[in-house]
Amino acid sequence: MYQSLYFVGIIPPEDIFAEVHAFKERIAEKYHSQGSLRNPPHITLFPPTQMLEAMEKQFTALLDEVAGHHHTFDINLNGFAAFPPKVIFVKPEKELRMNVLSREIVDNYIHHIAPVMELRTFKFKAHMTIGYRDLTPEMFAAAWGEFKNKQYKRSFTATDVSLFKHDTKKWNVIHKAKLFNPIEKDAEQSLGLFG
Repeated sequence: MYQSLYFVGIIPPEDIFAEVHAFKERIAEKYHSQGSLRNPPHITLFPPTQMLEAMEKQFTALLDEVAGHHHTFDINLNGFAAFPPKVIFVKPEKELRMNVLSREIVDNYIHHIAPVMELRTFKFKAHMTIGYRDLTPEMFAAAWGEFKNKQYKRSFTATDVSLFKHDTKKWNVIHKAKLFNPIEKDAEQSLGLFG
């Protein structure tokens, strides 16, 4: 039976995606951190975890179920922060709904897919990585010097969560689970009445 590595995250819309990707490229070129270029800009809700590929369909169904019970919500990005001495990231402001969504995905995975012990201790800390763990201490200090006071404010609405699968070279989105949008639901019901 084959196993692959999976994680779940929120991907920003195209304009913010492009801006954050440019930050990643800047750090890769100037500070020699290639690690963050292996995946698209995202906020991790469920950490990278080995899973049997045979369970993939069950996990996507679980994600659809959990996401469908959570309303869309706004994410405000505000500046940069770090996990010294290695990681630099775009900093999302605290959003309780994102924390609850992360916890429910993890808990449902543990109870319905596999009781992975490491997941029991997973503590969600919202971040969008631009400088990865492959930064040397010297390069981290230099990159952090560039980004720590840089202004960056953006907002977007999270409308879905993405399931990523690693293909041994990079991460690929293999499924998107939609969050509940009451406005879309009302529009669908109206079309049903008058269509």
